[in-house]
Amino acid sequence: MSRPDTCDWADVQGLVRSGYKHLPYAKYVLFRIADAVWARGFLASLLPDITRAREKPGDRALNVALSCRGLAVLAGLDEAQMSSSFPYAFSEGMAGTDHRSRVLGDIGDSDPDQWFWGGRHRPVHGLLVLYHKEAHELTTWVNQLRSAQTSGLKWMTEVLTSRDTGREAFGFRDGLSQPLIADSHVGREHPDSRHLVKLGEVLLGYEDNTGEETRVPALPDDPDFGVNGTYLVARQIAQHVDRFWAWVDEARRPLGLSGEDFAARVIGRTLDGEVLLPGGSTRSLALGNEFGFNGDTDGQGCPLGSHIRRGNPRDMLGNDPDGSWNIVNRHRVLRRGRAFGSGNSMSYCDTQPSHNRFNEPGLMFVALNADIERQFEFVQQNWINDPGFAELAHERDPLIGVRAQDPDSNVFTISAAPVRRKVSGLANFVTVQGGEYFFLPGLRSLGRLVGARA
Repeated sequence: MSRPDTCDWADVQGLVRSGYKHLPYAKYVLFRIADAVWARGFLASLLPDITRAREKPGDRALNVALSCRGLAVLAGLDEAQMSSSFPYAFSEGMAGTDHRSRVLGDIGDSDPDQWFWGGRHRPVHGLLVLYHKEAHELTTWVNQLRSAQTSGLKWMTEVLTSRDTGREAFGFRDGLSQPLIADSHVGREHPDSRHLVKLGEVLLGYEDNTGEETRVPALPDDPDFGVNGTYLVARQIAQHVDRFWAWVDEARRPLGLSGEDFAARVIGRTLDGEVLLPGGSTRSLALGNEFGFNGDTDGQGCPLGSHIRRGNPRDMLGNDPDGSWNIVNRHRVLRRGRAFGSGNSMSYCDTQPSHNRFNEPGLMFVALNADIERQFEFVQQNWINDPGFAELAHERDPLIGVRAQDPDSNVFTISAAPVRRKVSGLANFVTVQGGEYFFLPGLRSLGRLVGARA
C-alpha cells in the first residue's frame, strides 16, 4: 500500500489536533477485553462516533486507544509477534520492568505494584476518552456504553475530569506551552514559531524534525497499520495539595517571601501563569509563548531547576540558543490531560482502593508522541529526574520529581546575589496511581483491525 505524502486528517483521531477545550467534561474509561470477537464488534460499532481530526465536534467527542496487550488480543498475536514490530517501550509497557519504573521515577509510593489500574497486577487493554458539553449527558453516554458492552469487555475504571477552571490542583494555570504541528491549521498560522515541530514528531509515517520518517509498526495482514497513529501516554497522578502548601509555608519563611511568591519560584510561573524574570518582574501572558531563558542564564528570575525549565528547557541547553531549541523540539510531547477533583476522580472502579489517596485531586496526564523513549521517557529521566540538570547537584524537579532516600539530597536551589540559597525538606508532592502506554490508531487501521469500514 502506498503511503500519502501529506496527512489525511480525516483518518486521524481528533485528539491529535485538539484537546476539546469547548467540551469541559471528560471521562477516561479503562477496560480489559474478555472476548476478542465480541470486543471487535463493540469497537466496530463505535467507529462512526469516533471524532476525526478534520472536524470540530459538536456537543461531544470520542477517541479510542489500545495497549500492546489489547492490540495483541484483537489481532490474535502473541507477545513475541508484537515486540518484533512495535517499539520496545510500548510492547514492554509502562510498568514492564523495574528498570523502566526507575527511568520514570515510579518508585516508593508510586510503585506500579500499588496502582489502581495498569501496573503489574491490573493490566488494561484499552482506553475510551469521552468528552461532553454537559456533565449529566456525559454520564448518560458512558452508562449506555457500559450497558451495551455486556460481557465482551471488563469495565475497569472511569476517571472523571473537568476543565472548569483551567488550573491544576495546586492552583496554577495549566497547559500554557505546547508544540505546534507544522501541517496543522495552528502550525500554518504560526510558521515562525520556535515551538513548531514536523508532523512525524507526533504521527507515524511522516518526516520528523531530522528529516527521517517515523517508524510504522505493522500487523501481519496490515503492513501500514501504524500510519496516522500515535502513541498515547496515560498516567493518573494524585496531587498532595495540603502537603505541598504546608512545605511552601515552612520553606518561604527564612527567605522573607510570601507563600505565592515562593511557590512561583518552584514552578517558574506565577499562579496566573506569568513567567518570572530577573529583578522581580514577570512576563505577561499577552506577550506569547516564544520566550527563552537566554536573558536569565543564572536563574535569578526563573530558577534553573524550576518545574517549567526542566519540563521545557527552551534555549538553555549548552551555549547555543538556536541549537538548544532544535534539541528540545526533538523531545516534545502534545499534552492532552485534565484535572480531576477531590471525591470524583473515579466514579466507577471494579475494586475500590482502601487507602485515602483514592479521593485526592490530581491530573489525568495524557501525552501524544511518535517515540515514547525519545520523547516522554527522555524528559522524565534526563530533565525531570536528573540530579545534575543545569549543573545543579543532587536535585530533581521540585514539584513532580522522585525524592532521594537521602533527605539531604531533597533540596531546591534559588539563585540570588551574592550566593544561592538551598531550600530543603522536599517531599513527594505527587503520586502515580495508574498508567500505561497506548496506541491511538488511524481510523482506517482501527477499522481493518475490528473488521469494519471506518
